Amino acid sequence: MKDNFINGKQIYSYLPNRYPFVMIDKVDELIPNISAKGYKYITANDWFSQNLTKTSQILPRSLQIECLEELLILCVTSKNKKKFTKFVSVDVKFFGNISLGDKLTIYTKVNFWNRGILKGTGYSQINGKLICEAKMVVSFPEIVNKYLPKGS
Repeated sequence: MKDNFINGKQIYSYLPNRYPFVMIDKVDELIPNISAKGYKYITANDWFSQNLTKTSQILPRSLQIECLEELLILCVTSKNKKKFTKFVSVDVKFFGNISLGDKLTIYTKVNFWNRGILKGTGYSQINGKLICEAKMVVSFPEIVNKYLPKGS
């Protein structure tokens, strides 16, 4: 991670996802365990844009949430290298649509990280216009299991 920049190949070393479900193309600001800024470029080559119907919404909303979640997880795994995660909950609001050719700018912030539980917030923008914002909770089972009470 030179100068807090992560390119596409490096992203694979920090996230459990693999193609076609890695939704982050580039990270250019990363403060481990605190915050990150990344991008998703929306192109006609993306698997979700194939066989499009006439709609203004190209990137499905579930994948918008995935973009936010992956960048939040990257904030923690870039320092701790814990890979297996479970998405626990999300409280999300959508404000706009995403079309081909758009550059989705994604921001996330870690609000709480302890004992394998990650809570954070994130939002995405296109040209400064708010598209989506979310509060997320993610668990890291391999860490959480260490703190569970032992059965008798």
